[in-house]
Amino acid sequence: MASRLVHVSLALGTTLLILCLNMTMVGALKDTVKNRMKLADQYIFENPVEENMEGMARQHMLKMPDPKEREQLMRNLETLDMDHVRRITRHAMVKHFTTEELEFLINMYSTSVGKSVMAKIGAYSAELGPQIQEVMMPVMESNVEFYQEQERRAKRGELNDLPETIKLPPQSQKLKDGVYMGNGLSNAQREEM
Repeated sequence: MASRLVHVSLALGTTLLILCLNMTMVGALKDTVKNRMKLADQYIFENPVEENMEGMARQHMLKMPDPKEREQLMRNLETLDMDHVRRITRHAMVKHFTTEELEFLINMYSTSVGKSVMAKIGAYSAELGPQIQEVMMPVMESNVEFYQEQERRAKRGELNDLPETIKLPPQSQKLKDGVYMGNGLSNAQREEM
């Protein structure tokens, strides 16, 4: 019994030491776009988007009674441009996460608990996505109708100008190394690229 307690204590102590070392390593890199890109690439390498997409598709297929629909979904998945998916994933990560946050994600998902979370994300997303979409559809339809009416009124000259919220951003946003240069990055961070 005593030796078992010693083993458990050593295991807990070792685990705590590893966690503390990981926590001190987080934030060691300067928060630059270049470092974010390197860490995003590392994250994507360690957590392949293909596996995540396939997991979500398989969970979605469970709800499809027609085998032909399931086959079509898998064919569609095979035709996806995964390089493009990786680029847009990288872009979003660089835009939204700091270096410290990316390091944390990499460290977390390298643990057994993190891997378990990643394995469940597909099922979670497949279940939640359609429910959120169902809730959002009436709101989105209402917004589309509102904006269409505003555009019609503007064309008839009833409005001097469309409100800023209706105007779309320019389509020619600058991209550098696959990273959107719009909101989310400071001018200094953009210049580093």
